[in-house]
Amino acid sequence: MTMIDKALGPAALPAILAATTLSGTLVLSCMMPFAAIAALCALAQPPRRALVSIAGCWLGNQVLGFGLMGYPWDGPTLAAGFSLLGASLVAHAAARAVAGRSANPLSAFLAAFAAYEGVLFAYALGFGDPALFAPGIVALVGLNEALWFAGLWLGWQVLSAPCVPGLAAPGRMSARPRIVSLLPSATEIAVALGLGDCLVGRSHECDFPPEVSALPVCTATKLEQGLGSRAIEERVKAIVEKGLSVYDVDAALLKALQAPT
Repeated sequence: MTMIDKALGPAALPAILAATTLSGTLVLSCMMPFAAIAALCALAQPPRRALVSIAGCWLGNQVLGFGLMGYPWDGPTLAAGFSLLGASLVAHAAARAVAGRSANPLSAFLAAFAAYEGVLFAYALGFGDPALFAPGIVALVGLNEALWFAGLWLGWQVLSAPCVPGLAAPGRMSARPRIVSLLPSATEIAVALGLGDCLVGRSHECDFPPEVSALPVCTATKLEQGLGSRAIEERVKAIVEKGLSVYDVDAALLKALQAPT
């Protein structure tokens, strides 16, 4: 049994992954964060349970896609779906191999993402469009996966924190963490778990539930308001090609939020 199972019970992580599958599929569709899910499962679950979780997320994504979002029932689309499952399982294996040598979650995520993209690129060479793996596009996919992994990791850490009712170890003083959420889904998860009063900051995109709008905003987009879709794509590509993020983070504010005033 892993530490997360001891602290949270067997249903907690699957619940987070189910919420990720639902929101990721409906909001992002073609950018479902399978590499992030594979990395977290490798870090948080024993192998067999991790494989079941990954397969469950993939199946949920496909059911929502074909049943609700109108994915076409044709050979190429079905094959592309199975390529996502294969890439996710390889990503899990890569993350678990790295996690076995190092406890660094970032290393596990990077291994998972590299393996995931490598498998999908190999599939695209034979059956898809390799142009989808241009550096700018891969960088955007990587940013999406990294943000989701950060949110999932935050959810894991929040759930295992002693401020969650009933999870504090006997005889240990409960200390409430101070959470700055930079991902809308992570903000919603924290509030749903009753940890809204642990939140001390948010990103500029976090606007639900409505009460989080009163929190200090710690990020801002570098994109000008009013741009069309083509202009946005070109602007993002130009920023990513310089090795920069499309967001600005207020480091001074983050530092100020570290400790109670």
